[in-house]
Amino acid sequence: MKLKSALLVILISLCSVSMQAQSMAVNLLNGSQSTYNLTSVLNLTFNSGNFSVKTASGTIAYPLTNFKNLKFSQGVYTSVIAKNTESTFHAIPNPFQNNLLVNINGLITSDASISIYSKDGKLMKSLPVSGSNITLELSDLSAGIYFCSLYNSGEIKTIKIIKE
Repeated sequence: MKLKSALLVILISLCSVSMQAQSMAVNLLNGSQSTYNLTSVLNLTFNSGNFSVKTASGTIAYPLTNFKNLKFSQGVYTSVIAKNTESTFHAIPNPFQNNLLVNINGLITSDASISIYSKDGKLMKSLPVSGSNITLELSDLSAGIYFCSLYNSGEIKTIKIIKE
């Protein structure tokens, strides 16, 4: 599986939040989570069906079949305003057939948008967010794995979605 473009999306996301983010959490479908201090991360790689995190102490590979999402965070918030701007989102049903309901919890800013990327990082759809519940009509996508990214006031969150 070639996911170099997906890595580019994550690296762009990382660059966008690097001045604010202090840590990165790798969340897996089984509920486990690994957290990394961003100053110790040397490289992020997608290849051979794995997502790998390289640090000075070694490389850890996570199978994409068990990969849920990456979350970049400050760890410690410096003001109530920063804490209140954080939003979370999820998509149901996942896997889906034609329509996907995206639910956003938290403050939604006027510049918020949702983008759908193929597993190789190609932008498939992008649209502005106008509320906390958005139905995406995705019947034109072929079956497979995609990534749904929420861009909200400089914050980027991405989840894996699967079309049956």
